[in-house]
Amino acid sequence: MRFGPFYRTGIAMGLGPREIDDLSLWEFGQVVDGWMTANGIEPKAKPLSDDEHDALVAKYS
Repeated sequence: MRFGPFYRTGIAMGLGPREIDDLSLWEFGQVVDGWMTANGIEPKAKPLSDDEHDALVAKYS
């Protein structure tokens, strides 16, 4: 896994490198989601439906 995109995103949001290091991937994702919501940025993609998810799991498992 390449961590450069995590650092670029975190620094753009005002986090320092050590703050980014201290976050789990789940926590980092939550920080990004919260920052986007606070700044009025809506996600471009809609979440997968259960059927779409199941089809992808079946295809790539």
